[in-house]
This record gives sequence, structure tokens and C-alpha cells, in this order.
Amino acid sequence: MNTLDGARIGVAAQAVGISQRALDESVKYCKNCAASGAPITKSQEIQCMIADMSIRTEAARVITYKAAQIQDSGER
Repeated sequence: MNTLDGARIGVAAQAVGISQRALDESVKYCKNCAASGAPITKSQEIQCMIADMSIRTEAARVITYKAAQIQDSGER
């Protein structure tokens, strides 16, 4: 079980990295994509989606850091 506990944290860290890259690529795409002559980043709906992605990515990062900290301290 100890091995699995550590592996889960590693998988979580990978997922956070993938999520961050997806967020970065989404922002990059939105800045370069135009609709009605303006970048789609001007759309409130797009801004809300990007903000939600950012919040979820940061929350996952914090939870992963907390899990790693707990494991480092020897707790389960």
C-alpha cells in the first residue's frame, strides 16, 4: 500500500502538468483565434471557461502538494 500511496501522488503530479499544458495551449489558441474581428478572449463565456480551467488546475496542484507533504511527514 505504501508503494501505491506514492504512485498516486506521482500520477496526480503528472495530471497537474497535463492540465497546466492544456490551459496554456487553450489561452494561446484563444489569443490567436478571432470571431467577428476580435480575439475570442474578449468573449465573457470564453473568459469564464479559461478562469474555471485555471481554478481547477491550481486546486489540483495544491491538493497534490498537500498529499506529498503529508507523505513526506510520514502520515498516511
